[in-house]
Amino acid sequence: MDRHNISPGDIVSLADSGGNHIGIVLSINKDDCKLLLCTSNPYWNEFSRRLSSDERKYFSNIFFNKNKATYFAPVKRSIRNVYNLGGSFSEHRVQALLNEFSEGFEIAC
Repeated sequence: MDRHNISPGDIVSLADSGGNHIGIVLSINKDDCKLLLCTSNPYWNEFSRRLSSDERKYFSNIFFNKNKATYFAPVKRSIRNVYNLGGSFSEHRVQALLNEFSEGFEIAC
């Protein structure tokens, strides 16, 4: 698997100045992408929300502590710091998440 071959829906690792994160890519343009990062911080930004039990299943083989709540936080980041971890969400689910978090991406940092 080419770790730099990233598509919408892919579960990825992101390394940036804030540390290492796991998330899902929702869209990509030339230099950056819209991601939902997984965090234990419900206050990452005002659009953060807790993952559903169904969403947690996609990440279960990667890292989750079952006793700790996990939240999606919408962010925009450089694509060069994103690495494919091998799992993916369906196209239908990606579109639903894009619709749900669209306002959050307008102000995402």
